[in-house]
Amino acid sequence: MVGSGPDLPDLGYVSGKVTKAGKPMVDAMVQFIPVDNDKASVATSYTDAEGNYTLKYMEGVEGAVLGKNRVEVSLLERGREQVPPRTPYGMGSNMIETVKEGSQTIDIKIP
Repeated sequence: MVGSGPDLPDLGYVSGKVTKAGKPMVDAMVQFIPVDNDKASVATSYTDAEGNYTLKYMEGVEGAVLGKNRVEVSLLERGREQVPPRTPYGMGSNMIETVKEGSQTIDIKIP
């Protein structure tokens, strides 16, 4: 467990790479939204120049809530969303990833 304490749920350390059509997505926002815990916070990250991300549960705390998380990716370029809503990994998507204890790599491949 990455972070457990009186105010934190059990967390798993999550990192990975985001690609679209095989190319790294730079400066994309990645969110893991807990499915079974409506009191938990959303884990968020922004991708780097190679498309890599590491989720943060909150400032100074890396990780995401254990269990099922809905995954969304967003990237605005020239005022247009590059991952349209309700598509795989777009806002409102139904793409689910399961976060487990310990460290894991979850790569996100957008067609």
